[in-house]
Amino acid sequence: MESQSSVEWIWDEYVGAPGSIDHDDVVYWGADLGPFHNYEEINSHINSLAASYPDYVTLETIGASYESRNIRCVTITAPGNPTGRHGYLVVGHHHGRECITIENSLFIMDYLVYHRDDPDIATILQNFVIYIIPTLNPDSLTEIYVNPWHRKNLRPTDEDSDGLLDEGEVQDINGDNWVEYDDIADEYEGYDLDMDGEIGEDLIGGIDLNRNYLVGWNLGSPIPRSQVYHGSTPFSEPETQAMRSFAEAHPELVFAMSLHSGIAGFFTPWHTNGSYTQDESIFARISVDIMEASSYPRLGQGGTQGIWEDWMYGIMGVLAITLETYGNQTAYGHSIWDYFNPNADDVISNCERVWNAFAAVFETLFEEYPPAYPSLGGLPLPLVIGVVIVVCVSIVIILLILKRKRTKP
Repeated sequence: MESQSSVEWIWDEYVGAPGSIDHDDVVYWGADLGPFHNYEEINSHINSLAASYPDYVTLETIGASYESRNIRCVTITAPGNPTGRHGYLVVGHHHGRECITIENSLFIMDYLVYHRDDPDIATILQNFVIYIIPTLNPDSLTEIYVNPWHRKNLRPTDEDSDGLLDEGEVQDINGDNWVEYDDIADEYEGYDLDMDGEIGEDLIGGIDLNRNYLVGWNLGSPIPRSQVYHGSTPFSEPETQAMRSFAEAHPELVFAMSLHSGIAGFFTPWHTNGSYTQDESIFARISVDIMEASSYPRLGQGGTQGIWEDWMYGIMGVLAITLETYGNQTAYGHSIWDYFNPNADDVISNCERVWNAFAAVFETLFEEYPPAYPSLGGLPLPLVIGVVIVVCVSIVIILLILKRKRTKP
């Protein structure tokens, strides 16, 4: 399909995208992240979309990252007063190396806007406000092309307990586009800048944002060097504070989906203790919808603490799932980028699969939250009924006038 405005569709941008690249693609591409979107490109895209479709798209900044980059939310809904419409949140990119989740988020955003006149999507937009946060961890995009293993935010930490913060020892020093990792020594390729006899052991950042939420936080890792370090306190990080403030400010939210990568499948609460929730019947129906539409399997319960999904459901009272959109375990050992992200020429097919999962949820949501404004032919049913009434009344009036004229002496 061709673009309908000056805004370029995300799938237009991927026409002719490259396939497999040796080792870590993002190290090869550098700061612009190749066909993937860096921070500046994300902002440019969403700014253009909002400017081109102001009746459907609005933007807000929900907070700032540790390094003061704006965390932005795209709001998409039909024109008119949104009061009474339910909220559906999509949040991407808690983790730096999971850049495909940014592309997934942008694709959902574009698809809703460019297909807004499709009757099914029109019904969604008349009854729901869709909130999309493409990246909750924008700072990581400045580090991912230097260290493709990067997962956490950029708050400085003393990971090797030497009294120094963020020496930045991890780098591709031999220039082969691959930052190697030694599992036994627990060392990355790089330098010994702090002269402690260990190479590449002190990374830039940080805190695992998806272990920094309240529910089960105390059960998480207190070790700064851990990839899942939960931070000093729940919500210690400005990124998770922004997420909390946003959720508290939007009581209309009824469903939320957090996008991750590393495997392919989805989780439902509870992760903290592995039990099912009191809303399991609803989660079960949503799970069937997703599996039938996208072939993403529902994954096992339990084993993770302090995560967004359990907090969003347990504290905020919102039906919430974590969708792991892509994973390639065979890539481990020669490309951590490929472990978490598809080749560029497979991004669109992956995004389409994620779209199917996103859209499938509405089958159950409309059962639980019946449409306040059902549509007919893409138009709100009340509007259609109103037009029909006006037309019928007008016809009756015209017939009465004509009858009166015919009966005049």
